[in-house]
Parts: sequence; C-alpha cells; structure tokens
Amino acid sequence: MKAISSLIYFLLLSSIGVSQTKFIKELSDETFGSRLRVLPTNDLGWVLYSKESLKISKFNLCGEEVWSKQLEIPNVTSSLNDIIATSDGGFVILSRKVIINNNYPVITKLDQNGEITWSTSYSNANYDYFPYTITEDQNGNLIIFANVTELTTNNVFNVITKVSSAGNFLQAKFYNHGGIWGGAISTSDNGVLFRTGSILVKLNSNLDVQWSSNVAAGTYHYNAPIEVENGYIFSGYNQGSQLISYYKLSLQGNLLWGGRKTSDMVGIPMKLRMNQDGNLSALFNRTSGGNTFITTLEFDSELNVLNQNSLANSSLVASDMCFISNGNPIISGISGSKAFFARLDNDFNSGCDIQIEPVQFNLEPVVVNAITTISNELLLTANTSPFSFTNLDTETASICSNIKFLNLGNDTLLCDGESMVLENQTGDVFDLYQWSTGETTPSITINDAGIYWLLVEDFCDVNRANDTIFIEIIPAEKAELGNDLLLCEDSKHIFYAPACNDCSFAWSNGSIEDSIIIDSKALVWLEITNSNGCISIDSVDVDYGFCECNLYLPNSFSPNGDGLNEKFGPKYFCDVANYSFQIFDRWGEELFSTNQIDLLWDGTFRNQKVPLDIYSYVIKYSPVFLGKKQNAVTQTGMISLVN
Repeated sequence: MKAISSLIYFLLLSSIGVSQTKFIKELSDETFGSRLRVLPTNDLGWVLYSKESLKISKFNLCGEEVWSKQLEIPNVTSSLNDIIATSDGGFVILSRKVIINNNYPVITKLDQNGEITWSTSYSNANYDYFPYTITEDQNGNLIIFANVTELTTNNVFNVITKVSSAGNFLQAKFYNHGGIWGGAISTSDNGVLFRTGSILVKLNSNLDVQWSSNVAAGTYHYNAPIEVENGYIFSGYNQGSQLISYYKLSLQGNLLWGGRKTSDMVGIPMKLRMNQDGNLSALFNRTSGGNTFITTLEFDSELNVLNQNSLANSSLVASDMCFISNGNPIISGISGSKAFFARLDNDFNSGCDIQIEPVQFNLEPVVVNAITTISNELLLTANTSPFSFTNLDTETASICSNIKFLNLGNDTLLCDGESMVLENQTGDVFDLYQWSTGETTPSITINDAGIYWLLVEDFCDVNRANDTIFIEIIPAEKAELGNDLLLCEDSKHIFYAPACNDCSFAWSNGSIEDSIIIDSKALVWLEITNSNGCISIDSVDVDYGFCECNLYLPNSFSPNGDGLNEKFGPKYFCDVANYSFQIFDRWGEELFSTNQIDLLWDGTFRNQKVPLDIYSYVIKYSPVFLGKKQNAVTQTGMISLVN
C-alpha cells in the first residue's frame, strides 16, 4: 500500500497477513512406524497408513487430522501387507495372518470414516498362502496376488484370487512361476497383469493366460507394473550396482525402447504413480553432495523427464506418494522417529526445496523372451476374521510451510484512455480473491482512477492477506485524424496534428512536423507523445479513385450494314450499378430497354428497322468508386438515326 489516506491505511493494515498452502508436517506419534503408505480420499484429503503398526489416520486438505485409528486383527503380522483406496470412497487393507506357521491372507474393508465393515480370511488346508498386493478391478472386485506353497510337495506357485466387494470368494488360479515376490494390477480391459521377479503374465477377466514374458536383464524386480496408453512400465534395480532401471512392454508383452532405461540413481525404486494428466511420477531418496534428499521425478510414457524437484530437508526419508483430486502430490515418509507427510503444489514444490543434479537415463540392451505359463484352479474357503479398533488422537506439527505474499505493485500514473491489469506481483496463487470492484478473479483490468484493494485467502489459513494500489489518470493529447478518405485522382490532402505545447509528433512517413501532405494511397498514422510521456495514436486509410463518371454517347449512328456505327449505346470508364437504358420515338413510345450496359440498340423495333429520324434516350446508373456505390445519376439526350 502506498499513497493512501491514514484512515484507509489503518483499516486495511489491521487485517494484513500471509498465507500458505504447501507444507511439510510430522506426526506426534513416534510409534506410528516407518513403512508408510499414503492414499487419496474422495474429498481432497488423504490417509496415512503404517504397515508395521496397522495405524491409519485421515487428514483433510489442510493437513489436519479428521480421524485416527489403531486396527486390531489377531495373529496378523505387519510384514508385506498392502492397502488401496476403493471406488466407493473407502479402503481395503490386505494383511497376513499366521497360525501354527501357516500363512493366510486377510482382507479388511473400511468405509470412508475408517469404520470396519467386514474382515475375511481365505485359506486352503493344502497350501501355505503368502499374500503381497491387492488391487480393485473395474467391477469393484478385489484382486490378490500371492505365492502359495503346496504343503505335501513344497512346490511354490503364484496365485491370483478374486473376491467380491463384500469379501465373498469368486475365483482363484495358481501359475507355475512361484518363489519370487511381486505384485499385480487390474488392466483397462478388466484383466490382470502380475509380475513375479522378472516374469510378467497377462490374464483376461477369467484369469486365463493371454501371454507371459521373461525379462532377462540381471535386474531384481519386485514392484507391480503401471499401465500406460500403449503398454506397461515397471522398475527394478541392477544387481551389483543397484542402479534403478525402467522397462516397457507392449500390450502384447513385447519389449519396447529396444532395451531398458537405466538412471544414475541407486537404491530400491518405489512404485510408479500416474498424475491426472497421464504423466508418470516416481519418488526417490537421492544422494547429492553427501546428503540424501527426497526427489520427485515426472516423466511421460517414453521416460522423457518433464519435471524434477527435491525437498531441501536432508533428514526426511520418503516412503510413498499419491495424487489427490486437485492434482496436488502428497508425499509420506519418516522424519527421525516420526512419520511425516508433505503437500506439494502441481509443480512438485513444497516451499522448502533445493535443486540438485538432473536425473540422467541411459539405454542398455536387454532380452525379453516369451515363456509358457500353466494355470490351475484353486478353491479357497472364506472365513470371518475377528477385528477391532481403537480411536487415536494424532497431532501434527509443521516442519516447513510455504509463506505467500501479496503485492499489487507501486502506485501508478495511468494515461487517459489506457487500461492496466492488476494482479499479484509475487507470483503466489491463492484460493480466494475479492477485489474492491466486486470481482473474484486473480486479476482485473482497470482504466479509471481510484484506490483498488485485493483481499486474498487460502482454504487452510486463518490469516488473510490484502494490499492496495492508487491509480491516478493523467491527460493524454489525443491524436484525431478523422475518418478514412476517398480522394479524387491527382488531388492532395494536408493532415494537421492538434495544437499541443511540449508534444512530439511521429508520422507514418517519418516526419516529425505538425503536418504532412498526402498525394497517394496510404495508411496514415500519427503518434503524439505529451510532456507526461502519454502516447496517443490514430490512423486513417487514404484511397484514390476516378471522381468523374459521366457516360459518353454519340449524337448519331447509322445501322446501314457498312460495319461502321452500327449500334448505339454508352461508352463508360468506371464501374456502375443499378444501370438502365431506354430509347423512345418522338411520340414517347419505348423502342428499346435494357439493364445490361454492354447491350446496345441496333435501330430496330420488333425486328423491323425504324425510319430515319431523331430519337430520345434516358440512362440511369450509380457510379461505383473503389467498391463504394455513389449517388444515382440520370443522363438524357437525343440521337439521330442516319443512313
């Protein structure tokens, strides 16, 4: 705020503040656990889930706790369980129950308020069933990926199990590639693609094998792939070097890219996530300069890097990432002994960021071979699994928040007739805008003098920020050249600038005098700058044309067949419109009439030659100059028909 009365200054300054929307917050609970998952909710919030402690907490858009629970499921181990958000707004937790050294999967369904609606285990007395991942298909059915060991032979198989949204067993099949863990996804054709180690197997909706491929690359694989428009992308890390690599197979299981794309990052890659715009994102704990920084990477389906950003706090260790429905990324991880989450903006900025070396990818050759997959039906029994939960109270504290500022700029002198866009000069974006004009857009266009103020607010903040700007209008000497001109040929026109002290002139022909003479077709403009620096510009089109358009007609003609003066009519030298031509005898009878200027009279009437005599004519027309029709003209006269 600048030149403004003291009363208005006090009123506005009393509510001024700053605002924040990006933040990093840690939980007060030191027993929450380190193996964390973060999932979006259907109301712009998210849940944070601990695989170790089975604690789950819901937070709103501002990072405030909505509810927090500790799940109690007897005999459930915290190792290698999974959680997903379901299409009905709730959540499904996959865990593993151990009874007398045998493993059983347990699915626990929570509604959007964290209330448990059902919990069911699945078993077959002949198999030890070790689950890894769960996903939801397009019909709301739940798909479990697991390995099972046949107790009598110790043979290990992969198993895909499908249960209904109510937990009822629907179908299960096992496949002959067991022994290595992995994961499965539901595909867009309502099938399933699972990965076990370096083997990927595509199933249809009935869990029948469509194709299976083995990636022979010396890379340890474990995450489930992600589906893109033209294939499937998955990650792994190279044995020995532990460099993180990415692979892409077509929808038919063939290798794309001609190999794998290996990054210059090491470690265990986290699961790929898809943004709302269809781009992919990955989360890394990347080392730079002896410190480790959480790094987000955005790339397209061909692994072209689009965006990279890192959190400046080197004590944070990432575990998972999701995208809420407004496109904001949410990151979860560990800060010392406590869990944390970070709400970033759509460019992956937290407000506490650092730029480190760009990630590089190199293409390396690999071999993908088609292999045979054998499947068999597996029958499972569903049993209700006991459960309970305890309500918790989890507090959060800010590690980092992004402070926003509002500044409309300096008070401004605006030339009369000009307009100006008012907007926040800092580049910070807010959720709500309220201008003194009543508008609620991030920017407004003004052309009047006055005091303008803007009040801004973010959904997550109690403070509001505002600023004012004073606009003064100063006069400009108006350049007025009048209307466009149509001049007669060979004429001249003088254009004068208005009388003005301390003004400078600039004409279209380069002159700086107070007048110019125009004698040819031109676009004429004048720019006037007055002593205040205000500029005014005006322009006119100057065009030329024939100003005389009387039609010429002879006073006699002789239609005698000698080839000379056989017909009578006008000679013209300009364009005409509304043309008519009539011939009359001395008693006023019409002998000839036409609206076609090139159609002439041959001296006949009703196909008979008329006698030698004097006849009268009337011609009416409107001249057309440069496409513009002029006033109507009537010409009359007498013509002698001679031999």
